[in-house]
Amino acid sequence: MSNAESSSSYENHPVHYFEDGNIIFILESKVLFKLYRGAISKQSEVFSDMLSVPQPAGDKKGGETSSNSPQELIDGVPAIHLTDTTESFAAVLDIVLPSPTPDFYQNQRKGSQRFSLDHIMSILELSQKYCMPTAESWAKLMLGEKYPVPKAQDLRINDSPWTVFKSGIEAAKLIQVAREYELPRYLPIAFYYLATSSNLEPVFQAQILSAKDQARLCAGRMRMIDTVIEAAADKPENGIARGPPCALKSKNGQDCVGWNVEMKSMWSMSPSRLWKDLVNNPLTELRWRFASWDRHGRYCSHCSDRVRQGFVTVRRELYGRLEQFFCPVENVFLSLDGF
Repeated sequence: MSNAESSSSYENHPVHYFEDGNIIFILESKVLFKLYRGAISKQSEVFSDMLSVPQPAGDKKGGETSSNSPQELIDGVPAIHLTDTTESFAAVLDIVLPSPTPDFYQNQRKGSQRFSLDHIMSILELSQKYCMPTAESWAKLMLGEKYPVPKAQDLRINDSPWTVFKSGIEAAKLIQVAREYELPRYLPIAFYYLATSSNLEPVFQAQILSAKDQARLCAGRMRMIDTVIEAAADKPENGIARGPPCALKSKNGQDCVGWNVEMKSMWSMSPSRLWKDLVNNPLTELRWRFASWDRHGRYCSHCSDRVRQGFVTVRRELYGRLEQFFCPVENVFLSLDGF
C-alpha cells in the first residue's frame, strides 16, 4: 500500500500554503496547509511534541514509502490529518504565524467588532486544544474589546454594555464562553440582556444555557424586579410617595412644582407604562429618565439635580449588583439606598 500522494489530489489553502514548507496538515480531507515546522512548533506545545516524534520514513521506492510505514507523504513532505475545520485552523494560524493575511490586519485595524463571537470562540477552542498561549491571549483581548464591562463606579449614564448583543443567542453563547474559559466578568451583562429580553424561546430551544443557568436567569430576574419595586416605591418621582413642597423658583421662573403632583404630570406618560418599563428594563429606563427629566423646566435646579443624581447613583448600584441578582444562591437579600 502506498503512503505517498500528490498535492494535485487536494486543494491548497490560498494563504497558508508555502511551497518550501516542510510539514503539511490536511483539513477536512481535502485542504492542504503547508507550513514550516519551526514556526508552528514555536507557537504550539502540542505541535512541537507532535513534530518532534520521529516518524518511520520507510524504504522509498519510486517516491513512495513502504507499506509498513504510517507516515503519509504528499509530494515527499510529511502530512498529518487534523479533525478541525479549515476556517477555524486558518483563523488561529492568522494570529500565531509571522505573516497573517492582509484581511486579518485590515479587520484588526477596524476593531474587534469585525470578529464575530463564533470566530473568537473557535480560536479559543483551538488555542487550548493545541496549547497556543498567543492565540488564547489574542482571543481574550478581542472578547474584552467586543464586550467592554466597566466597573460600577465608572459606569456613566450613557454606558449600556449589554446593548452590544445582537440577539439572545449571542448573549447565551457568551455565558457559555465565560463558563468554559473562566471569564466570569461577562456573566452579569449577558444575564441582564437575557433577563430584559421579550422573547427567550429561541435561546431555550437552542439549548445553549445549562439547566442551572436557565434557573439562575429566571430567579435573577425576579430578584432584580423585587429589588427595583421595593426601592422605587417611596420616591416621589415614581408617583406613589409625596415629597415636601419646594419654595424655590423653577428654571422657567415660576414656582417649583415640587412633589405634590401626579406621576403623569411629571413625565407626560402613563404611570403604568413608566412602572412597566422600570421593572422590565431598569438600567435602560433610568438612562431615559435622566435624559427626559423636567424637559419643560418646571422644577428648580436643586430638585432637578437631586433627582438626576439619584438616577445615576441607583443605576450604578443596580449595575454593580447584577452579579448578586444572577448568582446561584437562593433567597439573597438585596436593597438599594437613594432610589
